[in-house]
Parts: sequence; structure tokens; C-alpha cells
Amino acid sequence: MEKMFLWTEESIRFYEQAAIFSRFHECIAKEISEFITDEDHVVDLGCGLGFLSLQLSKLCRNVTAVDCDQNVLEALKVNMLENDIRNIQIQHSDWHKIRKIPKWDIVVASFFGRSQEDMDSFLRLCRKKVIFIFPNGESEGFLPKKSEYTKRETVKETEVSLRAKYKISYYKELELEFGQPFHTMEEAFRFVRNYRKDAGKSVIRKHLEQYLIPVENQKFSYYLPNKKQIAICVLEK
Repeated sequence: MEKMFLWTEESIRFYEQAAIFSRFHECIAKEISEFITDEDHVVDLGCGLGFLSLQLSKLCRNVTAVDCDQNVLEALKVNMLENDIRNIQIQHSDWHKIRKIPKWDIVVASFFGRSQEDMDSFLRLCRKKVIFIFPNGESEGFLPKKSEYTKRETVKETEVSLRAKYKISYYKELELEFGQPFHTMEEAFRFVRNYRKDAGKSVIRKHLEQYLIPVENQKFSYYLPNKKQIAICVLEK
């Protein structure tokens, strides 16, 4: 099982800033819109702060947003109220522990799960299909390189593995901008340190000097660009 991402107050704030600043989740929703009808009940597993759930709610009848972190779900509730969105049901749960199978029409699983066990579980929870969205890397300048190299299955290896076991009706690789805006240089330093705890102060400062750019924006003063590479795969039931 993959290591679970742990949300903190600061990581929530950073992600909210990035999501609001970019069209990342809107672009993903546009890419998968052809596979979702206005009659479908879609579940967004491991929804996090729910920015993709908010976009999915415009495409279908109902969305169930599932996450095991109560704090991110509370943030989603606030977003729903502010945007008067009423067709999202929030479920505080670890999706692995869902025993009663509700049979949602479509399962959306983004940025987690590549094992056969996960795929089988996704298919078990849906009537029609699974829309699986997974990462393929980030811009070289987004974060300093890790001190230790960790081998990760490439998207091509994942594609070959999925095609060998499942009915794949759609596969596409794409690149979307999903960088990080900051109010101050100090905030940028904290962001990089938060995600690269093994990097020393001098490494972080050098990295920011090289890649951080000033922006003319009412809310933010700096921006760390990031071309996030992803793949979208649709598995049919």
C-alpha cells in the first residue's frame, strides 16, 4: 500500500493557493468530461480538498467525495457553501475499508494507487468505469532533487501493465501547469523546506534564486512554475 499523504494546516493552505491560482482541476475535468453523463453518480476516492470534486459536480448528477482526513473535508464543505454546490455528498472514510458496495456509476481515482489490488477494488465499486489519473513527474525546477533516488514505475510501464489485465478504452498523457504561488520569499522557503526536508538552507535558497519568478498579481508576489505531467486511463467494467 502507498504511503498516505499527511495533510497539515500549512500544506492545506499551500494546496488551496495553488488550486485557486491555476486551472489544473478544471483542465482535468474537461479532459474526462466525455466519459461522464449528467445522469451519473461519480465517486471521487481520496478526494483531498475536493477541488476536482467541485469540477466534477458540474458534469454529473451527484458526486460522493471520500477521504479519511476530516480537516480537508471541512475545507471542502466551506467551498461548497461559498459556491452554492448542493450535489456533493461528503463521506469521511478510508476507501479501502468501504464494505457495503454502493455501486457508484463511475470511480475517479487521482494521484494514488497503481497496484492490481487497487484497480480491482476500484472496479468493484463502480457500475460502468474507472477514471484513473496518475502522475508522471514535475518540472525539474519545481523542487530540488531528492538526495536519495527512489525508483518509480513509469507511466509507460503502468500503461502496459494495465492493458495486459484490464479493458482500457482511453489512455492519454498530458502536461498541465500546476505551480505554487507565494505571498513572500519566506513563504516560498517554507514550502520547499516542507517538501524537501533533506535539503539544506543554502540548497533551498539557490533553488529559489534560480527558479522562483516575480508575478504581478493582487494576491501573490512570487510563483514557482511547474509543468505537472500526468496520464489519464479509463478502465471499462
